[in-house]
Amino acid sequence: MQNDYKTNLVLSIKPSMNLRKLIVFIHGLAFVASMINTMVFSIKISLYVLVSIHCWITLKRLKPSKPYY
Repeated sequence: MQNDYKTNLVLSIKPSMNLRKLIVFIHGLAFVASMINTMVFSIKISLYVLVSIHCWITLKRLKPSKPYY
């Protein structure tokens, strides 16, 4: 009996301008959602800070290896 070994599917996300725009849009939605929720003001502020820090770190990690122009 012959064994057929299948290779694993490996996908990678490479930095691009569209990915950066998508990341900013998703974090913008999270920011707006945290604004319109009915939580205590201190929790809202902490959500703003956490979303902003996460967006900054994510965009910093997506620096392109070469310019887009």
